[in-house]
Amino acid sequence: MLEPFDFPGMFITHLGNGTSLGITQSLDDIGSLFRLVAGLDGKDRTVSLESDDKSGCFMYSGVDYKDVSSVKLNCDSKSSFDAEFKQAASFMLGNGITQYHPISFVAKGAKRNFLLAPLLSFKDESYTVYFNIQS
Repeated sequence: MLEPFDFPGMFITHLGNGTSLGITQSLDDIGSLFRLVAGLDGKDRTVSLESDDKSGCFMYSGVDYKDVSSVKLNCDSKSSFDAEFKQAASFMLGNGITQYHPISFVAKGAKRNFLLAPLLSFKDESYTVYFNIQS
């Protein structure tokens, strides 16, 4: 199951072939289970996410993330996918951009949950120095 970083306690689910992925609160939602398989493009360190309830259906985005505003589920009736789809359905594994702070926690709201973390864990320390040089 995949949990969005900004919606703790909720899970990404598919809504059918060719549709954008959605978010659900239920652990029992059958469309929220994905299997991590070797990348369809055959490259090292890539993985693909196959729907657990729809065999042969994969999560995909645009090739190089171009012209796609969302991630979708695609099921192909053909025996093999084309090269462009294989590339669009393959993702690189790597470390995340950020990690949860050790004292972060989930606050339960009326309609959704919120991830709370110390403000100092989000500080950005890039500065630009300006010199006032006059003759």
